[in-house]
Amino acid sequence: QALSGASNVSPSQILANPNLETINSEGWPLGWPTLPEAELKREGDDNFVRVNQAEPDEWTMLYRAATVPAGCGALRFSLNARVLDLVPGANIWNEARVVFQFKDLNGTVIRPRPRPLILGKKGSNSWSERSVEFLVPENAATLEVIQSRTKFHSKKATRKIIRPKYSWLEIV
Repeated sequence: QALSGASNVSPSQILANPNLETINSEGWPLGWPTLPEAELKREGDDNFVRVNQAEPDEWTMLYRAATVPAGCGALRFSLNARVLDLVPGANIWNEARVVFQFKDLNGTVIRPRPRPLILGKKGSNSWSERSVEFLVPENAATLEVIQSRTKFHSKKATRKIIRPKYSWLEIV
């Protein structure tokens, strides 16, 4: 279902290098954060980022921020991901998800936050396309996108892999 936010700007992509095609001199996708638990992989013609979590109760995140264009009324975030070997924790947020938050020009978080995009509560071997649309608050300057935010509560070591194949944030 499309949102009825009045956008004064044309639909466009606002996250740089969403398909992970442009690689920097260190062999990492340009504009994407690096973290020790992540590695760049290739499957067929597609690059993807693999995020590994070897220990329970560990937070693992891929964080990106995008400038919200003036006059933007709504955004759509799309992701192609798969989640392997997920052991969910005791709390509802202990799962594979993408969390969003808007900030104003002063860096203050604007409430309420958009609903998170749930990628999985258990593992799957299949790629899955997911998307979410949300209205943009009037005073929003930045949208923070936190991919792979998860925490496990398990006595045994667990492994979680989220593989963003592409990650789009577009004006709708």
